[in-house]
Amino acid sequence: MKSRAIYKFILLILILQTILLIFFNRSLLLKNYDVNYWKDRFEHSQWQMPMSERIIGDDGLYSYVGLSLVNGLSPSQFNPETPPLGKYLIGLSIKLFNNPVYYSIFIGIITIYLYFLLSKIVLKNDLFAIFATLILFTDPLFFSQFWKSWLDMLQLMFLLLSILSIYKSGKQKNSYYLILSGLSLGFFAQSKFPILFPVIFIFELFWVYKNKLINKYLFYLAGLILGILLPYLRFFILGNSVIDFIKLEKYVLSFYLKSQLKVHFGSFLESVFIGYFPQINSSGLVKVNEWTLFWPISIVLSVLTTIKLYKKDIFVKYIGILIVISLFIFSLIPSFPRYFLMIFPFSSLLMVVFIKEFFKVKAQKIIIIIFVIFSFINSLVFLIPLPQTVLSDYYYNFSHQYFQDIYQEDVVGAGNNFSRQAFFNLSKQTMLDSQIDSIEIKEISRSIPYLGNKGTVKILVTYKTRNLGNFSEEKTLKLEQVNSEWKIIWDWSLLLDGFNPNLKSKTIVDLGKRGSIYKYNTVLAEDTNGYLISVSPSLIQPDKEQEMLGLLSSISGIAKVRLQNTYNENVIPNTYIALFSNDIQLSDSLLGEIKAFKGVFLSEYPTRIYFDSKLLSPASVENVNYYECCSRIYSSFNYHGITGMEKKYDSDLSGNSGGKIELIDKNGQIIKILLDRQLRNGKDVYL
Repeated sequence: MKSRAIYKFILLILILQTILLIFFNRSLLLKNYDVNYWKDRFEHSQWQMPMSERIIGDDGLYSYVGLSLVNGLSPSQFNPETPPLGKYLIGLSIKLFNNPVYYSIFIGIITIYLYFLLSKIVLKNDLFAIFATLILFTDPLFFSQFWKSWLDMLQLMFLLLSILSIYKSGKQKNSYYLILSGLSLGFFAQSKFPILFPVIFIFELFWVYKNKLINKYLFYLAGLILGILLPYLRFFILGNSVIDFIKLEKYVLSFYLKSQLKVHFGSFLESVFIGYFPQINSSGLVKVNEWTLFWPISIVLSVLTTIKLYKKDIFVKYIGILIVISLFIFSLIPSFPRYFLMIFPFSSLLMVVFIKEFFKVKAQKIIIIIFVIFSFINSLVFLIPLPQTVLSDYYYNFSHQYFQDIYQEDVVGAGNNFSRQAFFNLSKQTMLDSQIDSIEIKEISRSIPYLGNKGTVKILVTYKTRNLGNFSEEKTLKLEQVNSEWKIIWDWSLLLDGFNPNLKSKTIVDLGKRGSIYKYNTVLAEDTNGYLISVSPSLIQPDKEQEMLGLLSSISGIAKVRLQNTYNENVIPNTYIALFSNDIQLSDSLLGEIKAFKGVFLSEYPTRIYFDSKLLSPASVENVNYYECCSRIYSSFNYHGITGMEKKYDSDLSGNSGGKIELIDKNGQIIKILLDRQLRNGKDVYL
């Protein structure tokens, strides 16, 4: 095959790749940005509530903060540890197109064009330049960023522009290119935390020196300073000084230096060479979905290229050194596999240099055709939508009772006659009425054709209640593709078997008791009348909140931040949220202090009281049925002994409440009984 024919073949693949990208991601192009939803998501996320499990990803964070910045927010107010330039551009995309995706597409197009220009410079051949461009464009790590409101692609774009400009300045001795290179590197630093900034800066300094432009270096520095300061224009307009800016940058640096993220030394190399990566917060290996064989091949060949052309091509030498240093740095810090985006364009470029320089023409053509076909097939396989994402998201949201997120992201059909808030209120209230505090989901089987657009998944849902124990229901999730995006078809029986919006859940409890512990006829611990302490966040006086939390924390032994998380994270508006039941006797004066706080409510509640902390303590029993992150509400069924006498005699002491959970209609008629348990009191123990 002639070179011209190969060139046309690669162009055809590039066009097909573009069409497929649009086709398989059209649902993202059609979505409008829901400001109210993302405001609620941000305000109840880990960024505003440290203990919150309603996690918001970087794309959601940057979109919301970016829109806030465009609307006039100071860059120092929300998420100041991330530079503002990219967030401004994402916010502008939402402002102009009501969709953050257009930012990503625009940046991606510019990046691929700049990469083509760089490839032409390094390879000095249009065929090999467009071949290198295709390798990058069909790599899942690269094109998946076209649909994410992340900052990696933006940083790569400015890095390419800076390197191109510094190269041009050396060849044309033009001060304007020096200014543009410095400006681009400044924007690079203000797009995302610039871990590679010192390396790039030194690289470009050497290039200026090597090309005898040191007398014009001030132009480069002027552009660099402007690029660093310009994204903070709003910060300065609001009255902040350069000193304030330096303090802010110092805070950003300290934020990352004090990061508690675990470092798995060398794990970044694992992700590059074998496609598996230890998660930052655990030691378990997870598959890197974007990984391809080109990752390790490109690294090996780029190193060989650098060694072989070390003295012949100074530009190739610098690129090779940049690759090695970058790999080393990312292996020493908490890193995500997507950080390889800053390396792969350069390693794949030197891989193509190797093919061009060290293979004969006939072999080059064969390699190009094989690589192009492999790249295209691999990208197509990656682009075909799979249901795993929506299923994982649904399992997480349902088990945490984030019904508003299920409505927004995971299902279709839930909006029939229901707004998002109404859907959440009904679903959450039904869980509260059923006293369901925890939910576990186990997948049983799947029936989803690989190339089909419909399928089913069988799951076992285990509901864990506060007083009556557990019950399980087997359910079938029906899935379908909507604009190439998998969704679950909502059915109200997915909430509880037999449930529909015309029914209510009702719980009847006959509270059972755990046996008492005596010593010499003196009671050490017993189930007796106590209090359930609840809080209504809408009624709390803001200036009294910390004082209130301090008192409740001292009584319950639960940290203030955890108590605050309980009544803020995922609640129905204008309701009282149960925090804990007392496990020590409350004096009249202490009860008076509690009642004095507006928004706090005490209700009579059977609880376990300890009278001798030397022999027994409240910590002797724990909820062993499910994990209570931020509350502690006693139940004879769920709480069992974990230390001391409570543990030793647990089988005798244990009891459980009796009662039923029913579905009833508007007339109070029982439609279905979900759970029916008999009362059993525990036995008293005498030491």
